[in-house]
Amino acid sequence: MLNMYVFATALGLASAAAVAAAAVAPTYPPLAVLKAFRLVVQVTERSTSNDFASIHNTYISNIRTGHQGHDLLGQTENADKALTFYLNGTTTAQEYMRVLTESTTSVSSGIRLDPDEGSRTVRTAYLIEGAADVGFSLKHPSENYAFLHPETWAACKEKLPLDKDREVIVFKQAITTTSHMFGTVDQNIPKGCVSVRLLPECANLNDLPKFSSYLPEQITPSHQHVLGSHCYKDVKAIDWSKYGPGP
Repeated sequence: MLNMYVFATALGLASAAAVAAAAVAPTYPPLAVLKAFRLVVQVTERSTSNDFASIHNTYISNIRTGHQGHDLLGQTENADKALTFYLNGTTTAQEYMRVLTESTTSVSSGIRLDPDEGSRTVRTAYLIEGAADVGFSLKHPSENYAFLHPETWAACKEKLPLDKDREVIVFKQAITTTSHMFGTVDQNIPKGCVSVRLLPECANLNDLPKFSSYLPEQITPSHQHVLGSHCYKDVKAIDWSKYGPGP
C-alpha cells in the first residue's frame, strides 16, 4: 500500500512538472525558407542608445565611398532601397557560405569584413565587387531565431573619407573575446557605437542582369549555388514580447 502511495505521489509530481514545463515552454516567431532576404536592423541596447533609436527596424543598404566596387554597408528606412541578399555556396557547411547581393551591375557583389586600423577584434563591413568573404549564416541548428552570423554586429557613426562633413551610420562586426584569467567576456563594441542584430526578412530572388560572357568566373553573377535561407515574413510586425526566451 505504501509503495502504491509513493508511486502515485511521484506520478502526480511528474505530471505537475510536465504541466509546469508546458506552461513555460518557449515560443518563437515563425520562420520561412526562401532564396532571398533583406537584412533588418534591430538595436539590442535600446535603453542606452537614444542616438541610434531611429535606425531600429531600418534596412541594410549601401553607401558610396567614391571607390568603384567598394561601398560601405549603411541603412535606409525604405524597403525599396534595401539590398536584397542571398546565401551562396557549393555546400550547406557554414564555412563555405557567402552572403551575396542582387547586383544592379553586371558584377557579383558580396559582404567583406575588413579589419579596422589598429584593432584585432573590430572589422568594418563593405559591399565588394568580386570576391566576398565566406563563413556567413542565418541560423544554426541549435538556435530558434534567425540572424546574421558571425556576431556581434555594431552600428557606428562615422564621417566618410572623401566627405568629412557628412556623418553616416556604418556597420562593423566585433569579435567577442574571453579572459580565462579573469573569467570575463568582452563583446568589444567600439566606443560610441551600439550593438545590433541583423535579421533576415523574406524577399524575392530577382532575375540577374545581363552580363558579359568575357567576365572572369569569380565576378560573374550566378544563382547556380543559391541556398534556401531562413527568414521572417515581416520583421517590423513581430511582437517580440509574445516570444521567448530571446536570442
